[in-house]
Amino acid sequence: MLRVLANAIKRSDAFIMASLRKRLFMEEIWKDITGYEGLYQVSNLGRVRSLDRYIERMNRWGKLQKQLIRGKILSPGSDKDKYLSASLSKNKVTSYISVHRLVATAFIPNPDNLPQVNHKDEALQTTA
Repeated sequence: MLRVLANAIKRSDAFIMASLRKRLFMEEIWKDITGYEGLYQVSNLGRVRSLDRYIERMNRWGKLQKQLIRGKILSPGSDKDKYLSASLSKNKVTSYISVHRLVATAFIPNPDNLPQVNHKDEALQTTA
């Protein structure tokens, strides 16, 4: 039993190290998310970020003014099937989209218009 546990720890450590190596030595490329251009971007490493934008708000005197909202890297959640997902909002409507689907749509050509994306390593938590 201990040997099985030790092997599992070694495999997870190897996975973590491989993931870190990939992120450290690979250039991160950002592309706009289709349908959310100017609002959100996805990277080839599986990260999603919001972009800087201005919104109009009422100040306390009832006057409209523009306010800068700074962009940031979004923390992924997970859906009911344990896939990483990102919460994207546009026009006060929020959508939850799988991160691996965002990466595939942005970076993998799909000339045959295939309907699904599978992970190369079959690990649901990996995106790149």
